[in-house]
Amino acid sequence: MTRTALQTHTLRPLEEPIDRKLDRAVDAGYEGVQFTPDLGHTTPANLLEQVRARELEIAGCHVDRELLEDDYEEAIEIYRTLDCSALVISSYDPEAFESEAGIERAVSHLSELADRLAEDGFTLHYHNHYFEFTDLGDRTGYEVFADLSDGAIALEVDTGLAFYGGADPAALIDRYADRIDLVHLTDTIPGSDETVHAELGSGEVDLRACVEWSAAANVEWLIYENGRTDDPATSIVDAIDVMSELLES
Repeated sequence: MTRTALQTHTLRPLEEPIDRKLDRAVDAGYEGVQFTPDLGHTTPANLLEQVRARELEIAGCHVDRELLEDDYEEAIEIYRTLDCSALVISSYDPEAFESEAGIERAVSHLSELADRLAEDGFTLHYHNHYFEFTDLGDRTGYEVFADLSDGAIALEVDTGLAFYGGADPAALIDRYADRIDLVHLTDTIPGSDETVHAELGSGEVDLRACVEWSAAANVEWLIYENGRTDDPATSIVDAIDVMSELLES
């Protein structure tokens, strides 16, 4: 069953301790949380204790790629302690997606990391932005990346960013269903940096289709994120209402 989670990046503007942000997630009605590399100035053990005390689950963690590469053992110990096996690369060099050769190098690089993580019980996911959807002729950069990384790297589709880049996010979820456990359910209004992420339901993404295909694919987590909201406290409450209605319909 597909469940709802909150990406804590949405609450970044609020100068609050992580326990207060977890309380906000619970009070709004989310079943899980997804963390950024910044774990909120606490230890992984303490953070896990706070998550479990609120009967939340961890819906993956976005990770610091440089830390994974430079101090692998330190990095994986953090996520072992958090009992989180789904690790997400949140971004990559946009220039890599300007050519097939660049994408091949990126896939080779990330696949080596994914293989090493798999040996230690972790799954590596890639979270798209909008620059991956560059037209490379017969395919977009994202399609090249997905094809070359098949079997090595899971995909975390960000619906709003994919749409902003010119793609149909529902079609992506359908096409790559067997590689997707995590979906960032986000909205967007293309054309302005200020609306790369928009309040859920206020933009142009076909959210209903995205949720329907996510449910059909048995996606584990629909994760709300809005990195552009001016009112995160209200945004996360309004978003869970939209998500719950779409999941129930």
